Amino acid sequence: MSALARYFLSEKWQVAGSDLSASDITRELQKEGVKVFIGHKPANIQAGAQLIVYNNAIPDSNPELKRARELGLACRTYPEVVGEMTTTYKTIAIAGSHGKSTTTAMTALILIEAGFDPNVIVGTKLKEFGGKNFRKGKGGYLVLEADEWKAAFHHYSPFVATITNIDAEHLDFYKNFDGVKKSFEKFKSRCHAVVERPRSPEVVNKVRKVLKVSGEHNVQNALNAYAVASFLGIPEKIILSALGKYHGAWRRMEFRGYFKSSLLAKPYTLKPALVFDDYGHHPSEIKATLAGLRQKYAKNALICVFQPHQAQRLKLLFSAFKTCFRGANRVVILPTYEVAGRERGFEQKYSSEALAKAIGAIYIRHPEMELKTTLTRIVSSLLAKPHTLNPIIVMMGAGTISDLTPKILK
Repeated sequence: MSALARYFLSEKWQVAGSDLSASDITRELQKEGVKVFIGHKPANIQAGAQLIVYNNAIPDSNPELKRARELGLACRTYPEVVGEMTTTYKTIAIAGSHGKSTTTAMTALILIEAGFDPNVIVGTKLKEFGGKNFRKGKGGYLVLEADEWKAAFHHYSPFVATITNIDAEHLDFYKNFDGVKKSFEKFKSRCHAVVERPRSPEVVNKVRKVLKVSGEHNVQNALNAYAVASFLGIPEKIILSALGKYHGAWRRMEFRGYFKSSLLAKPYTLKPALVFDDYGHHPSEIKATLAGLRQKYAKNALICVFQPHQAQRLKLLFSAFKTCFRGANRVVILPTYEVAGRERGFEQKYSSEALAKAIGAIYIRHPEMELKTTLTRIVSSLLAKPHTLNPIIVMMGAGTISDLTPKILK
């Protein structure tokens, strides 16, 4: 939604919007000229509004949506509006259960280096875009991260698309894996062309050699971007050059600094723990991120702090969550982040606490008060062993866990 707000700003529209709570993103949008309301009230609908855009999780009972409809205003979902954009621009869509944001970023950077000057909508913030998730281009291209939840991407009409992978995700909507696969098949039917990543060992090795980001999943993401660029006729030299300049995105195995605690004994402060942020919230993503960190830090102890995202996801994939943390030496589980508009009740046997018990992890009920002390205890116990390297802490999840990261760096 914030990327779309930025698109309308770039087109010289006046933009206002609301959210349940203030965040770094709402504060950034305010600085850029968006009128931001915290909380949903009928009065937030601005006089003279011509278009109301709402995200797929907003229920019909939302007071602003009800008011807009009473006034007879044009109301469109996010994917409906983006779908109209895909008929205006020559659209390159990046779909898939995992790796969309990274692949979208890589594809966009290749097109920029090749002189296509694309518009870009991506689900993460990029340093190359000034820390934003939108880029305004002068070319007639749109590089788009195509989300599959609630079949959003069925509104899109891409010139070319690639699919990173298909997994049992968003089962709160699709019910089962077969439903997910059918949805992707329908998306493919809407595309002028769908390209697959190259299998040639020679190409794979060239891509692996230039990449600065670790993890086999990032090699696969880069190969999807390579496939799109090749379809567009971009020379391999430019493709590899752009991929070699990619250093990662916000909350994608992002290095944030060093763990700091006044409770750490002085000898242990000489080997400070490295802190990473990661958006992974599905078992497959967790496995991939832990494997990527293990690849880069083969001999360091790995501590994973995880906040489950959405009670329904935790319930439906509970068995997979029980096995996906095996790449970590220590695991800390936080209470589940419940997503507004997507929850259907809560069952204790599928709770965060139940997951922690099932995998032998530490459960923290009050992270704001307990997390730093818990991590201090874990880091101290690891560093007490002889010949121990700096531990690695990864703060993982798609909810509010990233708000905790700055607090363990101070």
